[in-house]
Amino acid sequence: MTQTLNVIIIGAGKAGLLLLKELNQPRYKNYNVVGFIDDDEKKLGTTVENLEVLGSINQLPQIVEKYDIGLSIIAIPSAPGKTITRILDIIQSTNSNFMTVPPIFQNLKINTISSPRKISVKDLIRAPIENVLTEDSMREIKDYTILITGAAGSIGSEICYQLAGCSPARIIGLDAAETPLFELANTMEQKHKKVKFTPILANIQDADRLKEVIQKYNPSIIYHCAAFKHVGMMEAFPRECVKNNIQGSINVIQIALEENIERFVFVSTDKAVNPVNIMGSSKRIIEKYILNQKSADTKFMIVRFGNVLESNGSAIPIFQEQIENGGPVLITDERMERYFMTITEAAQLVIQASILGK
Repeated sequence: MTQTLNVIIIGAGKAGLLLLKELNQPRYKNYNVVGFIDDDEKKLGTTVENLEVLGSINQLPQIVEKYDIGLSIIAIPSAPGKTITRILDIIQSTNSNFMTVPPIFQNLKINTISSPRKISVKDLIRAPIENVLTEDSMREIKDYTILITGAAGSIGSEICYQLAGCSPARIIGLDAAETPLFELANTMEQKHKKVKFTPILANIQDADRLKEVIQKYNPSIIYHCAAFKHVGMMEAFPRECVKNNIQGSINVIQIALEENIERFVFVSTDKAVNPVNIMGSSKRIIEKYILNQKSADTKFMIVRFGNVLESNGSAIPIFQEQIENGGPVLITDERMERYFMTITEAAQLVIQASILGK
């Protein structure tokens, strides 16, 4: 028989109430919600849905011990990262596990909430994300056929999801990785049913196949995300880096020129600035190659990223894995500073570049 888990909800506002409703579902039958915690003095000692607001966040250690709390769930989606970090510091002084609810619904008029999940790095930052894709800018790409290379990767897939809200005529997702492409197609089918999404299993190194796809669908915009990006791997396999990041990119660019594609966006990296490795050099070479193209029909745009939070194989997931395995946490150089952006911000930057680029 599964043991009952005593749960405390941190936050007695709308999110806390919706979370309580969620936890009353049969799949959480082993969860026993003991009460709420809230810093609002007006709520202390009151009852919410027959459960008492037991104290403030600073009193959490005493409450956890008194009620044998096994799980503390943070339900304050509007809280800034500093507040979440403070709460976590307090929770970690106890024996309670912890989770949170997604912040995404905080500005939406809905009466349901997603299941609680583990704390992510984004919860500790929670910098406000300004949606740069206004209705006017979205109209710029409405009814367009759009091709994304590397569509099944972290950035490529997020671009697909963002574009789905712009009402394109069709999104063509091209990738050489079969399983991630299959998963992307499933997600698009489930969450963006109104959008025509066509998955294409192909490699940008195959120029003939690439030309066949572009001629068949005649996209107006190409977002070129496909690339090998791991610095260490590319140092070990420089030939593969050249074949994919350089020759593969040249294939896409040349076909875009031949077919008079209206707009072409190349996703580059900050490692292309004074490159010191083969991966950064490969991106810089393509940047220069694009700058040397002269076309009256095709507009070229280049977007450079720094570190993208939680993208596949990026620094943060690697650091998390190292910590979970007991350390040490390895960095390239102690003098290095890293600047992060979210996947959502990265995708919007790429799309905005395609709209504003001249």
